Amino acid sequence: MSIKDQLSDSASKPIADTYCHTVDKMYHSSFMWTIENFTTHRGKYNNELISSFCFESIGNAKFNIHVIPKNRLSDYFFIMAEVSILNLGNEETNKKCVEFFEEAKFNQFISNKYLNENALALLPEDKLTLYFKMNPIKVTECKISNDFLFLLESKELSDVVLKADNNQEIHAHKAILSARSSVFAAMFRNDMKENKENTVDLSHIKYDLLIEVVKYIYTGISTNLPQMAEQILPLAAMYELERLKHLCEKELSDRVTIDTATKLLILADNHSAQQLKEYIINYIKAETAEILNSNDWNMMLSHPILLTEVFTALTKHQLTSNTSK
Repeated sequence: MSIKDQLSDSASKPIADTYCHTVDKMYHSSFMWTIENFTTHRGKYNNELISSFCFESIGNAKFNIHVIPKNRLSDYFFIMAEVSILNLGNEETNKKCVEFFEEAKFNQFISNKYLNENALALLPEDKLTLYFKMNPIKVTECKISNDFLFLLESKELSDVVLKADNNQEIHAHKAILSARSSVFAAMFRNDMKENKENTVDLSHIKYDLLIEVVKYIYTGISTNLPQMAEQILPLAAMYELERLKHLCEKELSDRVTIDTATKLLILADNHSAQQLKEYIINYIKAETAEILNSNDWNMMLSHPILLTEVFTALTKHQLTSNTSK
C-alpha cells in the first residue's frame, strides 16, 4: 500500500480524539499526523500545545511531536525529520527539514498567513496533515573545540613557542594563530624575527593570562573570562580578537558602578572598546553628581582627551533634557 493509499484509507477510518489521529506508528521510517479542526484549535488555544500520540521509530526511539498554532514545531530527541504538508491531492508540499533536540526548542515551520492563503489545498475540511520522514541515525556532537584544545595541550605538530613570564612556554601552531589573529598572521607571513626563530617573546605577560587567551584562540571559549575580563581585554585588543574583546566588554558592563565607572572607562578608552565606553558614558549621564564626586574621578585628569569627550557628552545630554522640558 502506498503512502497515498494509506492516507486515503485513514480518512475513512480515523483513529483519533476530536482533532488528532495517527495512521500508524511507523511506515518504513515515515508517518503521518492529521490535526482535525485546525483553524478552530488555532484560534481557541493560541500558544498552547497540540500534541501527537507517542510514535516509535527504528531503533526504538520514542517521541511525541507538538505543534504550537503560532508557526512552531518541536520534539525532544536527537532526530532529523523531513516534514511536509499533504495537500488535497495527497502531494507533499512545503517540505522542510526540522532538527529536533532533547530540550524543548521550537523550530519555525510555516506561517499561519501562508496556511490561510492556501487553505483549500493545505487545510481540506479544516484538517492539517503532516507527513514525516524520519532518519534514526544520530549525528555526534561537534567536538572541534575539544580537538583543538587537545592539539594545543599535547604540543603535537607545534611549530612556534610563546614565551610568557618566568620563562614559561606555550607550544603553539603558526597556522592556527594566524587564522584567528591578523596580528599573528602578519608576524608569521613576513620576514620577522619571530617567524625566523619560531619564538615569540611575551615575557611581559603572565602565563595564566596568556594561556587563557591562547586557549580562546584555539577553542573560541574563555572559561575564566568572568574572573579575568579586565586583564584579557588589552590582549584581545592587541591581537585583534574582536569577539573576545566584545565578550570582555559585555562582562565588564555588568560591573559598572559609581565606584568602578571611571577606572573601566579609562580601560575601555585605552583599548578601543567602544561599546563599553559608550555604555559607561551613558551611565555617567544618569549618575553624574555621584561619579564626579567619587574617589577615582581625579584619574580622568591624566586623560584630557577622554575627559573632554565625557564633558561634551554631558553638555549635550543636559541641553537635550532642558529642551524636552
